[in-house]
Amino acid sequence: RDLLALHEQIGQLVGTDAWSLLGYRATERLLRAAGRAADADRVARSTRAYAAAFGAALAATGSADVPPAWQPGGIDWGNLSTVYPCAVLAPSDPRAAALARRYFAPLGGPGLGYYGRPTLLHTYVAADLGTWAMLAGRRVEAERVLDALLRARSASGGEAETFEAATGDFGTNLPPHA
Repeated sequence: RDLLALHEQIGQLVGTDAWSLLGYRATERLLRAAGRAADADRVARSTRAYAAAFGAALAATGSADVPPAWQPGGIDWGNLSTVYPCAVLAPSDPRAAALARRYFAPLGGPGLGYYGRPTLLHTYVAADLGTWAMLAGRRVEAERVLDALLRARSASGGEAETFEAATGDFGTNLPPHA
């Protein structure tokens, strides 16, 4: 009941964080598995409304891709997960390809991602775009992301979360980041 009350309170919030839609779908599945069909139906209705609002907000941006926020500004993060794992857009959606092009352009193409600025490399934020590339049949792009992730790991398989491209400095975010 607490989850349903929270759902009712936040059900109309809209942002480019596609994880919310993934959460709605998971909640519906869990409710159905628990035999709570009426509650699951309520969540399903809210999911459809949220998805429609997401689509309308995305169209209203006029952006060719999925921006990091509905309003100008923002830092790419949740929007990178729109195709995978959130399944809000299909791998073939042109916005997904445009997002990958825009995001990776400052780095010269797919590979490690970055957070906030292209000089602050981030080891896993671009993994979802790598998976999108694989699902979209873009093997070269998918392999470039995977290769970069493999190169960034330590001998024990751990990796730093972020580091400066030019110096390799971790700042206060010391590895490993499992």
